[in-house]
Amino acid sequence: MAHTPQGDLRGVRKHISNTYVDKFFKIPFAAPPTGLRRFSRPLPPAGWSGVRDATQLGPQCPQRPSNGTVINPVTDEDCLYLNVYRPKMPADGSLLPVMVWIHGGSLTSSSGNKYDGTQLAAKGVVVVAINYRLDALGFLCTEDDVIRGNFGLWDQVKALQWVRDSISSFGGNPHDVTVFGESSGSVSVSQLLLSPEATGLFQKAIMESGVSLVEWGMARPGLDPNPKRNARRLAERMGCPTDDSHKIRDCLRTKDAMAIVNVTANWGYYPVVEPTFGQTGLFSAAPEVTLETDQFSNVTTIRAFCSQESGNMLNKDQGGMTLEEFRELVKGFVGYNMWQSSFDVDMDRITDLLVDAYVVKPNITDPIQRRAAAVEMRSDYSVIAPTIQELQMTTKFPVQPQYLLSFSYRSPNDPRPDWQGTVHADDLFYVFGYPVSDTFLWYDFVSGWTEADRLVSEKFMTLWTNFAKYGNPTPTDMDGVNWLPWTPATRSYVDLGSTLTSQVMSDARMAKVKAMMDILEHELHEKGSAAHALVG
Repeated sequence: MAHTPQGDLRGVRKHISNTYVDKFFKIPFAAPPTGLRRFSRPLPPAGWSGVRDATQLGPQCPQRPSNGTVINPVTDEDCLYLNVYRPKMPADGSLLPVMVWIHGGSLTSSSGNKYDGTQLAAKGVVVVAINYRLDALGFLCTEDDVIRGNFGLWDQVKALQWVRDSISSFGGNPHDVTVFGESSGSVSVSQLLLSPEATGLFQKAIMESGVSLVEWGMARPGLDPNPKRNARRLAERMGCPTDDSHKIRDCLRTKDAMAIVNVTANWGYYPVVEPTFGQTGLFSAAPEVTLETDQFSNVTTIRAFCSQESGNMLNKDQGGMTLEEFRELVKGFVGYNMWQSSFDVDMDRITDLLVDAYVVKPNITDPIQRRAAAVEMRSDYSVIAPTIQELQMTTKFPVQPQYLLSFSYRSPNDPRPDWQGTVHADDLFYVFGYPVSDTFLWYDFVSGWTEADRLVSEKFMTLWTNFAKYGNPTPTDMDGVNWLPWTPATRSYVDLGSTLTSQVMSDARMAKVKAMMDILEHELHEKGSAAHALVG
C-alpha cells in the first residue's frame, strides 16, 4: 500500500533473493491528453477516493505496432501514467535515492511498461518508469502559438514534478533524483539539462547512447523534418484545412489518435527550439548555443555509448570492405542524413575528409580493418562524436563531475557476427538486470543468458545505482578501477566489457571525432543555418 497526495494505491509484491520489491503500476501523473487537451501541455491529474488498484500495467501511448517485443500492452491516448518500483525500506525510515527512466524508441514507440525496474530497485533505490506522448501527438508543431510542440518533453517535466511532489509516499527522496534514459530517451535527458523548466527537478543524470547534439535530436531551421510543413502535410492527409493553424489544431483534435499515428510513418516529429513564438518554452536557443553560454543545469552526469553503436547497420559480412566501398558507404550514409538539407552539400569533399580521417591517416589497407573503420565512422556520426563533443563543451566550465563510459561486452550467446561488436541498445538488457532475472526485453538477442552475462549485468546495475546513491559510480574500486571523471586535459573514461577498465581517449581517436564534428559544423553552420546540426 502507498498513501499519495492523489489517493491510496494497492500494488503487488515481488520476492527476489532475500528481499522483495513492491510494484505500483498505472499511476496517473497528468490528466488524460485527450479532446481539447490534445496538442496542449499536460495538466495535473485528478485524485481518487478509496484504494486504486495499481497491480496491472496501463496502456502505452499511441504508436505503430513493433515486432519482437515481449510486452505489447494496449495502446490508448489516455497514457500519461508511470510505474514505481519500491524496495524493502530501511529500518530507520530514511528516504532512498530515486531513479527516473525515460524510454527510447525514436520518439515514436516504446513505453515505460517495457522496462522492469525490479532488479535495479532491489539494489536500494526507488525506480520510476514513465510514459510520454509520441510521434505527432507528442511533437506536432505549427511554429506559432497554436500548436507549439514539445508536448512529449512537457510530459517528462510533468512526471518529474510528480516525483518531486509524491515520491516520498513510496520512500523516495524527492531531493535525490537521478534521471536516466537511452537513445531518444537519453537525448531527452540531455535536453532537460538545457531547459530552465526542469531545473531543480533532478540532481544527477545518466545518458545512454544519445545527447542533445546528435543530428537526429531536434528539428532545425532550414532542414527537414520541417515542423510547419509536416503539420500541414498531416492536416491534408487527415482531411483537415491546411491554411490556418487554429483550423489545423481544431480539426486534428476530432480525429482518431491511431489514425493520426498511422499516417505519419517516417515523417519525423522532433523537439523544437521556441525563440520566435510563445512567451515561455522549454528551449529559447539551440542546444549548442545553450552549451556554449553555460546555461545548462550543473549536475553530476554519466554519458555512455556502445562501442560499435552502428555495427548492425552495416551489411558487409564477407571479405571486409574495399576503399571504393568505403567511399560509397560515406556518400550513402552521410548523404542520406544530409540530403534534405537546403544547403549545397559537397559530398565529394565530405567523402575525402572522412576517408582521410578514418582510413588514410590511420594507414588502414586491410579490408577487414577497413570494415571496422566503417563501423566506427557510422557510430561516430550517429552517437559517439556528439557525445564526446557535448562532454568537451560542458567541461570547459567549472562543473560537477562528468563521467564517460563505453560499453563493449558481448554475450557468448550473441548470434550476430563478431565484427558488428556491441551495438545500439545492447546495454539495456544489462542495465535492467534481465540476465539476472533470466528474462528478456525483446526476443532473439541471445539464445539464453550465461553466468558471464549475469556478472556483467550485476556490475552495470551496481555502477548505475552507486551513481544514484553517491554521485560516484565507484565509491569503492570495481575490478581495481576508480572511475575518474572526464576533463579536457585527462580525457578519462572507462570501458565496461567482461571487466571494468580505465581508459584515456587517445589523440588519434579525438582527431576522428574532430573531423566528424568539423564536417557537420561547416556544412550546417558556415553555410548559414540559424542553428546548425551539432556544434557551434
